[in-house]
Amino acid sequence: NSAIVSALLNALNNGIKVTVFVEIKARFDEELNLEYADVLKKSGAEIIYSIPGLKVHAKLALVIRKENKSLKNYCYLSTGNFNENTSKIYTDFGFFTSDENITNEISELFKYLEGRLKNPEFKHVLVAQFNMKKEFLKLIGNEIKNALEGKAASILIKLNSLEDKKMIEKLYEAGKAGVKINIIVRGVCCLIPGVKGLSKNISAVSIVGRFLEHSRVYVFHNNGDEKIYLS
Repeated sequence: NSAIVSALLNALNNGIKVTVFVEIKARFDEELNLEYADVLKKSGAEIIYSIPGLKVHAKLALVIRKENKSLKNYCYLSTGNFNENTSKIYTDFGFFTSDENITNEISELFKYLEGRLKNPEFKHVLVAQFNMKKEFLKLIGNEIKNALEGKAASILIKLNSLEDKKMIEKLYEAGKAGVKINIIVRGVCCLIPGVKGLSKNISAVSIVGRFLEHSRVYVFHNNGDEKIYLS
């Protein structure tokens, strides 16, 4: 009963090549994902299953179209699962783009997941196991630098949980340098906000309402030229 699976089946019936990466370590959805994968595989889709030792949590779609005798890439990046049922009760964001800086790197990521590329390089998207943590630390460091130079500096983070020790230490450092930090966290938060001499410039709240706060968003002031990331 999935509209997405139906759309993929329709594409296959129209001669379009379809490749699907199926994460079988998806909590609560393992059995259903395997059933959908079997249906798609029987209809001619190429199915790639989980990578041993690695859980793929990204929600991505890449469409390659032939336009004016050349190929053009479109990609959709989402904080939400491709699940019609949870989309009714989760709050999420999606980003649809044809920007080649992003679509080319998403194409590289899919090649990696397919096993066709061993060492992809990413400059415009942040990918765990490759550059995500390093770049986040660098972005926080940039806000620290701006604050120490007397410039406006702030960070807004919305995430499921905050437990990484190195990241928390960097946020403490930023707060003490004068960076205004607002954290919206759904679950566990090991950072202690509002402590004089440690985290006075940091606030942390949870939103409890009708919908599950599922989106992950990171906003860095960057001296007025904001950098915004979805996860």
